[in-house]
Amino acid sequence: MKRYSWSRSVVAAGFVASLAVGSAQGQAVDASVCDVVNHPLKFEGKTVRIKGLVESNFDSFILRGDTCSSSLWLSYPAGTKAKSGPAAVISLQLAANATSTSGKPRPALTLEKNQDFATFDMLLSTRPKTAGMCLGCVKNDVMATLEGRIDGTENPGLARDKDGKITGLDGFGNMNQYAARMVITRVSEVTAKEIDYTKTPSVKDDNPGGNGKDYMALTKKAEEAFPKGSEAPAQIQQAIDAYGVAGQDNGVTVAFGDTANVPDGDGTKSAKSSPDGLLLTVRFDSEKLKGDSLSRAAAHEGTVIVALRDKQVQGAQAIEMKAWNTTLTVAIGARQKTLTLPGGVVLWSESWTPAEKNANAGSALSNYLDDRDESPR
Repeated sequence: MKRYSWSRSVVAAGFVASLAVGSAQGQAVDASVCDVVNHPLKFEGKTVRIKGLVESNFDSFILRGDTCSSSLWLSYPAGTKAKSGPAAVISLQLAANATSTSGKPRPALTLEKNQDFATFDMLLSTRPKTAGMCLGCVKNDVMATLEGRIDGTENPGLARDKDGKITGLDGFGNMNQYAARMVITRVSEVTAKEIDYTKTPSVKDDNPGGNGKDYMALTKKAEEAFPKGSEAPAQIQQAIDAYGVAGQDNGVTVAFGDTANVPDGDGTKSAKSSPDGLLLTVRFDSEKLKGDSLSRAAAHEGTVIVALRDKQVQGAQAIEMKAWNTTLTVAIGARQKTLTLPGGVVLWSESWTPAEKNANAGSALSNYLDDRDESPR
């Protein structure tokens, strides 16, 4: 669980309505995260104002509910050049050869880039000073009042029939798993909540990322630490293979930057085809993930791709558990001394005893996933 220390508040003056491209938006109405997530279609297309806790983590950019455990995905309008947002994210789109239907395209919006937004963006993109690798970590969560349009659906995620055939796709955010999204048009009343990273082990000469090497080659090299034919190297190789090889069109695209923006083709079918009717775009923020950090992120997202392409439908938390296990396996194979997750959760420390390594890693990951439960309901 996270523990915070409070920093000073930065309060906006005044209020103005946000603008859509080419037309004025309606007056914002007050709402709560729980209201929106529990009744996404009721708020579909409406401009709302919500005050809450914003978290920008490894693969999430969310507004927390204060009276429920659900979360609202956050996005910036297309074209916004912001530093904040997830370190990595996967978005799904139906290919041209898919027989099922998707959601719907929505009008473009613009963001008011006032001083409060500048502060908001800075606080959510500042990295903590930690020893070792802290994967996708930021120094602060932020309390803020956000205004923006709500996009909603009652059927988030990828739907398949009993035979594994894709029957539909909707939803927002990472893996399209969120029932509701706010496209932010204005930010005000910004207050930093500094995250406690004091439990991060103090180590020397541990690579926190940033050596600029080939991140897929680094991922592959981690296999060498494990016996051939064992589960670990097979697990790593499966994550690597998910991206395909040069010249192969397997429906997976890797992009860098714009992890928090409304994705290209949002809510539409693509003009491109894929082997299974599904297109997956993996976006990495190369400023948050450098060198070895990018290698760990690639292993994580490769495992997610494998799970999403599996005809057996799995929940988001089960997929994340598998992905973090692969991430940890690569870190151990690379002789990494520590691995810390967003929120200051220590997933791995070389200083632990063998018994502690088995117990601590499992409990840390379970607690991390439980604490950040982002189910649409």
